[in-house]
Amino acid sequence: MRRNMSTAKLAEICGVSQGTIDRALNNRGGIKPETKEMILRVAKEYGYRPSIQHFNRASGKAGSIGIVLQETHNLSNSDLLMRFSKFCLENDYSLVVMFSYSNKDEEKRCVESLYCMQVDGIVLCPINTDKEYENWLLSLKIPIITVYNKLPSIPFVGIDDVKVLNDMVEYVCSKGYEKLLYLGAETGEKSTTGSKERRRGFAEAVERIGIEYEFVSAGEVKNRLFEKSKTALICEADVYALPLVATAKKAKVGIIGIDDVAIIEKIGMKLDSVTYDVHDMIKTAVNYIMSGKVAKKRVHYVEHRIIERGSV
Repeated sequence: MRRNMSTAKLAEICGVSQGTIDRALNNRGGIKPETKEMILRVAKEYGYRPSIQHFNRASGKAGSIGIVLQETHNLSNSDLLMRFSKFCLENDYSLVVMFSYSNKDEEKRCVESLYCMQVDGIVLCPINTDKEYENWLLSLKIPIITVYNKLPSIPFVGIDDVKVLNDMVEYVCSKGYEKLLYLGAETGEKSTTGSKERRRGFAEAVERIGIEYEFVSAGEVKNRLFEKSKTALICEADVYALPLVATAKKAKVGIIGIDDVAIIEKIGMKLDSVTYDVHDMIKTAVNYIMSGKVAKKRVHYVEHRIIERGSV
């Protein structure tokens, strides 16, 4: 894969200075019409496309960041994207957003596109987790940092999923529940490391405390809520908890999620949830990218805490 031609290379081919190239490409004065025509013709022949940095220098912006998320309907993704966009706007960064829709081939095309745009770095929520893909990312030699899903040799920023579930189990058990149900993503090829670590953290905590527990599927969970009193439902994310809040209340079952998505507060829903420092996530990711250094494996965990709203 070849990155987009630079203005320096275009200047070399045309036999002119980069300043002359800049005047031709940006329709500025101080250049002969025939020289401008020649430069534009050569640029078209060689498939030149101005990079995001080219626009940033013209506008005085600090830099450009690409972000690749898996999907749009996930509420935590939506919240992250909105806050990321706001942070970039306030700090004069350009943000390029792409979605893989949980498709491995599409994810690679997104990364390739951002690479060709010459962004300063990429924030990636990867669905690809194989070693070949990881090595390909490293071969690009640009800062890449992951969120929600870890890759062994790529920097990561997010929550400590194992500790989060330990804290959730301890919190729920302190309320006197006798049995815990766990609802999350189905295990399989597309399971994120975050999902796996949350299940592991839950299993470790309940075994240590010695409370009865079960893993339940989305299809069976509603019926299971009415089986036994003093039961609490721990959801891997708010997206699983939100549709069950009313049913849990009717069944007198405790319920808690993770992400503290904005809609909970907006509609006044009584749902306990784990919140975490998204601003720290974004700031850490941007600082890493703008440092320009391709770091070896590095993990930065942000702080988390439980928001109590009376559902447990």
